[in-house]
Amino acid sequence: MRQSALSLLLVLCLGLVWGLKTTAALAQNAPAPGPAQLDLSKYDLPANFEQLPPQEKILIIVRQEAEKGNPAAMLEMGNYYEQGRVVRRDFTEALEWYLKAAKKDLPAAYYNVGMSYLVGQGDAPNVSKALDNLRLASLRGFPAADFQLAIFYFRGLHVKANVPEALKYLNKAADAGLVVAINEKGVIEYNGLWNQKVNKTSAFNNFAKAAEAGYGEAMRNLGVCYLNGEGQTKNNVQALKWFSLARDVGFKPQEMDQVATTLKLELNPSEIAQADVEAKAWLEAARSKAQAINYAQTVGQANAAANAPQPAKAAEPPKAAPKPAAKPKPKGRR
Repeated sequence: MRQSALSLLLVLCLGLVWGLKTTAALAQNAPAPGPAQLDLSKYDLPANFEQLPPQEKILIIVRQEAEKGNPAAMLEMGNYYEQGRVVRRDFTEALEWYLKAAKKDLPAAYYNVGMSYLVGQGDAPNVSKALDNLRLASLRGFPAADFQLAIFYFRGLHVKANVPEALKYLNKAADAGLVVAINEKGVIEYNGLWNQKVNKTSAFNNFAKAAEAGYGEAMRNLGVCYLNGEGQTKNNVQALKWFSLARDVGFKPQEMDQVATTLKLELNPSEIAQADVEAKAWLEAARSKAQAINYAQTVGQANAAANAPQPAKAAEPPKAAPKPAAKPKPKGRR
């Protein structure tokens, strides 16, 4: 099943990729002041409003904004129903809200409508409607739609296979900062997939960019490059650091533990300690960033309901999107 379209941010410290949820689209453009500055007199609030949990308070405000025609709030209502947050899960209701938001020309809403029709969530599957809405999202600068369309054209899914068209969409998504697209560019360059030239230096740079953004698979791929001296000078300390981080953010922990254990046999204690210190420093910095993101998201939910900012341009990848089969692996380290 796909991820919904709202939170366009990564929880780096946990290595979790939040789905494309509308509230994050709101949060990224929300002003800095906190929810206290929201004018609650505009809303019909229950007598016990102050005693309600924060998420229930936000739901009340978002629902009323959605009913007034606020497109960002409509998208968030769809997200509530799709995920079953605070309300009972209801895919039909979710799709209805996404369709309302799409009528307001909201890019993330087109994406959600497209993915709903693609998997038959909230209505019968309809590939034609799915492609139409994904293309509308792409035309309006929604990178997850570009990535999804790239996969379709690479694989010949629902469309005729077309590698140049696939690469166009993939590059567009990567240029917009979509980490899964950046990593996939690296995979293609590393392996020479889709009849593309092998370019280990460019692959390394793409893996590094996606790894620094907290994408676990890219962390593993970056470790592979350091381990084999591909695209960069061989550096086992850096390889161990990135394999450890990939494990810590939840990417194939057993595989990463196995590779790290073998690699440690080639390092002295001071080198192992250095890799550990650098990995912990990276995680600590990521935790601090994640805390700031979480605060911004909470602030954004309240403020955005009233201010209806435009959706963010960055997005996380669609759930369960297929990837190129070949992946770089440590040579002789299994």
